Amino acid sequence: MGRNGSASVFAAAEVLGWLGLIANNSYSSFLTSEYKTYAVQHASVQRKNKDSRFWSDIGKFDDIYAYNAKRQQQRDFAVLYEENNENYWKWDSFDNRYKYDSKRLHANDIDGKKVYYQLAVVVNHLASAIHALYLARKHNKGIQQSSWDMRLDTYGFQTNNRYAGIGLVKRF
Repeated sequence: MGRNGSASVFAAAEVLGWLGLIANNSYSSFLTSEYKTYAVQHASVQRKNKDSRFWSDIGKFDDIYAYNAKRQQQRDFAVLYEENNENYWKWDSFDNRYKYDSKRLHANDIDGKKVYYQLAVVVNHLASAIHALYLARKHNKGIQQSSWDMRLDTYGFQTNNRYAGIGLVKRF
């Protein structure tokens, strides 16, 4: 539609939205790896095959035994960890456990921000489409000319009755 400035703005917004999303995901992955490595170093955690619940639980209890004791006390037997080397953890200090949990929460917060970048891309798509529609309508109004049309119409309402008419149409 001849509006290269608008196209540039929407294209730049698209690129920035995707770059922001990629950067956010990369940073979130880095922080996640960092807090897991920290747990391996300070709590003797085996890193393989752990879900997000495990990584959350180890930040709230000094060791697997304290965790299991609390869950047994609450009669929540379904979430107990088997006390073996694969599930074992024991923090070397309270400060390190607290620092770990802060790192984990920060990584989760950063990961949660990806929705804003995704939303920015979607909103940019919608705004671009609406703007293109507006420009197309504006352009079409500029080239459309006013005209009169006349047509002859016939209709059969019943088997014996026929209708003939002249229609006039004014286009703006």
